[in-house]
Amino acid sequence: MLEKALQRLPLTKLKITLAKVLYAATVLVFGKKKRVIERDGIRYEVDLSEGIDLSLFLFGAFQKHITANRYSRIPEDAVIIDVGANFGIMSLRFAKAAPRGTVYAFEPTHFALSRLRTNLGLNPELAARIHVTNAFVSDSNTDEARITAFASWKVGGSRESNEALHPMHWGSAKSTAGAGAVTLDEFTAKNSVQRIDLIKIDTDGHEFEVLRGAKETLRRTRSNVIFEVGGYMMKEKGIDFGFYLGYFGELGYRLFDAPTGREVLASTMDELIPLNGTTDVIAVPADRVQA
Repeated sequence: MLEKALQRLPLTKLKITLAKVLYAATVLVFGKKKRVIERDGIRYEVDLSEGIDLSLFLFGAFQKHITANRYSRIPEDAVIIDVGANFGIMSLRFAKAAPRGTVYAFEPTHFALSRLRTNLGLNPELAARIHVTNAFVSDSNTDEARITAFASWKVGGSRESNEALHPMHWGSAKSTAGAGAVTLDEFTAKNSVQRIDLIKIDTDGHEFEVLRGAKETLRRTRSNVIFEVGGYMMKEKGIDFGFYLGYFGELGYRLFDAPTGREVLASTMDELIPLNGTTDVIAVPADRVQA
């Protein structure tokens, strides 16, 4: 309950501030060392000074609504694309939920990629079904993408002095040197990915670019999509939620707020999409939405 409440707070800075208080209390009891923990049968190496790690350590999971909601049921042989995999918290959960499935994980930062590979090493039975690509997913294919990627949310300790902080969510930009960009349309065609059950996109504002490069994939696979969205992120990119309504409307999808299950429409978007925070929206083909 507390984890969900923190996620829905209107100001991301406030969430980080509260997490710093939780961190201070936690390290008094458990110390500051990195440690390997097990949650829901999955092993992770965690650094309690990182916000996502702290949430996983204290609450047992992170963003449970991504895998536990009425719209994104994951079959045992699911094919799932995880865009913005970070250290693998969702990729590993997807692989666990689909014991005969396949996960394609994309992570552009070397910081998170190193941690992702560590966690895959701790879970070899799941890692065998997780295919990792060190790249951005965007709306064009480039050898070296000039995109800023945030991969660390420090709630304790110190950060590198040269790291750029996002003015709203206080994430630290991490190196993506040498990482190119690929569209999902190009990736799925090149790798003969014929079926996709779920695409998860968490890219701190670049979600609309990922989707612009995935339209033919969605026309063909009719996969569910869950993506992060927030008012401040859209403002930074010069778009509004009308982009998503138009994009998915053209494809014959309906949109739902993942934490509440309410439908996101032109009449409800101002109520459901936080101006200074974020939420996750699920896009589902209209013919699969049950009354």
